[in-house]
Amino acid sequence: MSRPVHFEIPAENPERAIGFYSTVFGWTFKKWDGPMEYWLITTGDAAEPGINGGLLPRRDPAQPCVNTITVASVDETLKKIDEI
Repeated sequence: MSRPVHFEIPAENPERAIGFYSTVFGWTFKKWDGPMEYWLITTGDAAEPGINGGLLPRRDPAQPCVNTITVASVDETLKKIDEI
């Protein structure tokens, strides 16, 4: 079965968003060590059901939240989509 494995939240003000999600949900954030501004989000204990994600500065007002889903075969999944 295909499951969501990662999400990304765009934020106008990343520091404010980090404060909100940390306070309300207890999520933890770690600044990524890569070439762009990005924070890795840990949403809970790895032994419990759930997924982790990322937070990035919003670059466009229309930028959506991104959800990543793992599938066995991209080609087969696209074929199923085309058949709908």
